[in-house]
Amino acid sequence: MRFLISFVFVLFACQPDQQATTQQAAQTQPARSAAATRAATRPASTGPAAKPVVTLTGNTLRAGPLQYAVPSLWPRRQEQKEQQLAAFDLPPAAGDPKNRSALVLFGPQVASGANTQQRLRRLAASFTDGTADDVLKQAKVERFEVGGVAITTFDFTGTFRGGKIMQNEGFTPVSNYRVAVAMYEADGILYQLRIAGPAATIAMHVDAFNQMVRTAARAQ
Repeated sequence: MRFLISFVFVLFACQPDQQATTQQAAQTQPARSAAATRAATRPASTGPAAKPVVTLTGNTLRAGPLQYAVPSLWPRRQEQKEQQLAAFDLPPAAGDPKNRSALVLFGPQVASGANTQQRLRRLAASFTDGTADDVLKQAKVERFEVGGVAITTFDFTGTFRGGKIMQNEGFTPVSNYRVAVAMYEADGILYQLRIAGPAATIAMHVDAFNQMVRTAARAQ
């Protein structure tokens, strides 16, 4: 089961006897200048957000503008997937399998207010418990600020079928599965901190997760 782009400078030398050429160049220069002016006034294109530097010093995890005190009982994984900036294993509850629950820091995504909402809907749609709107109505969704950074949280337990990639890979839906997420935008990047796994295991760690998110500090 798997869980988870020259500056080219050309110099035309005008000889004294090339009056016609010089006059023609003088006539076309204003047009070129106007075109250059229009190009200079166009807004610069915005490329994809750069991958942020994520550091772990002791149990202090820095992600963008915020840093977190990760519980010492959550060991960091030595290997993680491409879109995971950091991942930590959560000790399982009795009867739950090992290495099936984790705290994961996802990124980067270009940030905007709409993007946060799209991510919430996409997350809700990864459950089979009704439509995305149905899940969002039942889920615990909160918005607050930490260190001047606006954070949105989502917490829901249901039958998890995963995203499209997981579905295409033949992922089998899992019942009684809990996902708790904290999302925030900074410097053009949408950060996602997520714990996910069997409901009993996540119930053991969700208070520590929420405490970790709410007690985050501005990175030094």
